Amino acid sequence: MDNVRRKHLSFRKARIKMLVSDQVAETCDACDRTEDLRVLHFSIYADFYSDRKSIKTDKTIFEL
Repeated sequence: MDNVRRKHLSFRKARIKMLVSDQVAETCDACDRTEDLRVLHFSIYADFYSDRKSIKTDKTIFEL
């Protein structure tokens, strides 16, 4: 009985480790997606404002 109990406990420990590692992996994936969205947002923001600056420059050229 003691041997069976020991195997059961080692199986439970292994299962808990797998569950924890899966949760950590899911958290890391969520962080990666958030970071990707943050980079995309910054890229769009930078492109938008660089276009606005070039439009202002074009207006001043045409006004001269």
